[in-house]
Amino acid sequence: MSLRVGNGNDADQAVFTEVIEQFKQQWVAAEPKVFVADAALYSEENLIGLGKTPWISRVRATIAEAQQLMQALPAQMFTASALNGYTIAEVCSTYAGMPQRWLVVESQSRQQADLKQLDKRVAQQQTKRLEVLG
Repeated sequence: MSLRVGNGNDADQAVFTEVIEQFKQQWVAAEPKVFVADAALYSEENLIGLGKTPWISRVRATIAEAQQLMQALPAQMFTASALNGYTIAEVCSTYAGMPQRWLVVESQSRQQADLKQLDKRVAQQQTKRLEVLG
């Protein structure tokens, strides 16, 4: 296990490959089978920099293909998870010129919270329009 505390001025995205390389050079046991990092790792520059180093990361929701999948992935692609209230779909993708396996996870409670928030926004818009009308 390794921990590196950033200085707050570094962008996580900019230092990930450097941190992983430093860790690999200092680690005296067998090389780790996989590196796990948050979504800041997931940039084209970082993935190219990692080369063949195995990694797991959350895909950034700002990536166009991820946005499209979140909106349009058919329900029949999802299977039940071992965790109650979650379903998972496996999708093949290529990003930064690298074939990847993405897991799209749906949370029933998150979906309900999102729908509740949407209902609230719709109600607010209706109220504003009624006030304008009169």
